[in-house]
Amino acid sequence: MSIKPSQNHNPAIELVEDAQIVEIPEQAWPQIEQIQDVAYRDGLAEDIDILKIKADVSPETCFVCMDEEQQVLGYVLAHPWESDQPPCINQDISDSEEVVSPEDASTLYIHDLAISPKARGVGVAQALIENLLDQAQAFNIDTVSLVAVQGMAGFWSKYGFKSMKSNSTDSYGDDAQFMVNQL
Repeated sequence: MSIKPSQNHNPAIELVEDAQIVEIPEQAWPQIEQIQDVAYRDGLAEDIDILKIKADVSPETCFVCMDEEQQVLGYVLAHPWESDQPPCINQDISDSEEVVSPEDASTLYIHDLAISPKARGVGVAQALIENLLDQAQAFNIDTVSLVAVQGMAGFWSKYGFKSMKSNSTDSYGDDAQFMVNQL
C-alpha cells in the first residue's frame, strides 16, 4: 500500500510510501492510546480496554496504518452493529446483542478514527477509510455509520456520510452528529 503525500507534505513523515494498513497487532495499543489522548477533548478519550474490545469483537474491521519502523500513523476501529442507534461512548459491547459477525451484519459502525499529529495531511485518514469501506463491501455490508464529534461532520461528508436524526448521541458531546453512508 502506498500513501501519497498531499501538497502540504509533512516533513516528519518521509517514508509514508512504505506505510501499511494491517489488523491491529498487540504492540500497537500503547501508540493507539497516545494518539487517542491527543485527538480527543472533553472526555471523549476512552479507556484502552474499551477500545480493545472493539478489535476483539471484529479484528477484521479494525486497522492501523504503520510505517516501516512500526510506528502507528493512524487507526480505525469498526465493528458490526445491528441497531439504528449508536453505542454509547465507553460502552463495553462484548456481550451486546447488537454485535454480530461481519458476514451477518447489515451495518458496520465506525467507532473511532484518529491520526497521529505527525501523520496528518499525508493521506493516512483517506487510506484507512477507503480500506474500511472496501472491507465492508467485501462482507456485503450495505451501511456504514458513525458519530461525528468535534465538528468533523464535514470531513465525513467527503466520504459519502450524511447526517441522520438520532437521540442517542448525548454521550458524544453537544456537537455530535450521527452519520450514515449507504454503500
